[in-house]
Parts: sequence; structure tokens; C-alpha cells
Amino acid sequence: MRKLISVLMALMMVFGIAAACAEDGAELGEQAPVLGGEIVGGWAAAEVTEITSDELAVFDKALEGLMGVNYEPVLLLGSQVVAGTNYAFLAKGTVVYPDAQPAWYIIYVWENPQGEVELLDIVNLTLSVPSLNAAEQPAE
Repeated sequence: MRKLISVLMALMMVFGIAAACAEDGAELGEQAPVLGGEIVGGWAAAEVTEITSDELAVFDKALEGLMGVNYEPVLLLGSQVVAGTNYAFLAKGTVVYPDAQPAWYIIYVWENPQGEVELLDIVNLTLSVPSLNAAEQPAE
């Protein structure tokens, strides 16, 4: 659970840095278009709540027919208004075979204004804890 929280915090920092860069660009004279309070083309971090039925429908439609791994969406990490909407979902995936261990993924999906959905990318999150060698061990 600590690893998952660390990953989520890192992702939120990435979205925060991207938003700060977008704001810096606007201060330098580049005017970013705004649509419904969101910067068009900028990622907006999602509220940490349950995935809505509309978001779940987008996720399911994007993965329809994909075989070999069962993906379970856990959180909507963020969305990006473009020519449609990009979504970044955190999902737990399990390869379809006995005793398979689940892994964590970020799944990127695009929905166009007509409601057509496209799977853009599936990124496997490798969660590891760095090991400390003897010289780096904290003093007791």
C-alpha cells in the first residue's frame, strides 16, 4: 500500500509540474485557451474518488477485445482536454493464468467528441524499493 501511495504522490507531482509549466508559459505571453475552467491541452488531476460510470464505460470500451490480462480500474489519475479527452487510469492487471501476480499499470485512453474511444498506451509500473548498501544504512 505504501508503494501505491508513493506512486500516486509521484504522479500528482508530475501533473503539478506540468500545470506549473503551463502557467509559466502563459506568463511569458503565450495565452493558453481555456475551456470550462480547464487549460486546453493541459492535464487536470482528478479528485481521488470512485470512477464514475461514464469514465468506467470509456475504460471498458477502450479495452474491449483485449485478451491475456484482466485490467481492473482503480483510480482516474487525470484527464486532458484535447480534440476530445485523454484519460489516465491507474489499474491493477493480472495475467490470465493460474497463480499470476497482479501488477500496476497506467492506462491512457482517448475519447473523441463523437464518443469513439481509442486505447493509447498501457504503461507497466515497476514498484521497487531502493536498497541501501552498508555505508548508507541509517545510524541506530
